[in-house]
Amino acid sequence: MRTFILLAVVVAVASAAIAPRPTRPDKAPTPDRDAPSRGDRRRGGGSGAGGGSGSGASGYGSSYYAPPPPPPPHKGDGLDKLDKLFSRVDAVSDQLKTVSEQVVALEARQAVQVRLFDRLVTVTLEALANTDENQNDRLTQLEAFLTALEDEFKNELEPAVDNLQHLNMANKAERLAIDTLLNEETDLDIGQAGRIARLVSITADFQDRLRQVRLAERERKR
Repeated sequence: MRTFILLAVVVAVASAAIAPRPTRPDKAPTPDRDAPSRGDRRRGGGSGAGGGSGSGASGYGSSYYAPPPPPPPHKGDGLDKLDKLFSRVDAVSDQLKTVSEQVVALEARQAVQVRLFDRLVTVTLEALANTDENQNDRLTQLEAFLTALEDEFKNELEPAVDNLQHLNMANKAERLAIDTLLNEETDLDIGQAGRIARLVSITADFQDRLRQVRLAERERKR
């Protein structure tokens, strides 16, 4: 990124340096001082035609004059060009200063990003690695616990369940036997209750007869 920014700065400076500079329109070309004036040409022509004294013969030589010489170049034009040149140099310098400040800011931001990335790699990735290791350890412990639990179920719980089922079957048989005995006992109780009722009835009848005999015996003694 830094190489790209420096390349952009160089391109900007080169573009500013080779940009077309505004030029002031040149002045109209001045006639050469050594060139004969229009009046001189007139006069020369007149003297040639008249045989040597054209000024007195034609009368045109005194009415035309040579134009005044052009004024010397003004010193302000060079100063204006220098001012413009210095102004362009100042503008390019300001641009370079701005670009350099931007480069410094980008370098600082890049340094911050590098530190943040290093911290991310150092802290986050190490923390994730530690978390993965801890989870792997806990999963290994859980798998070992489940394996031990399965072995315990096969070795201890399954035989205990089988024994319990056998006991339930034995208890069921015993319950059936007990139910049979209870039914028989109930039948015996019912039979004994009937016999007891008959005995009570016979006893009551015997007591009535005995009472009647005693009453008869008493009346006979009187």
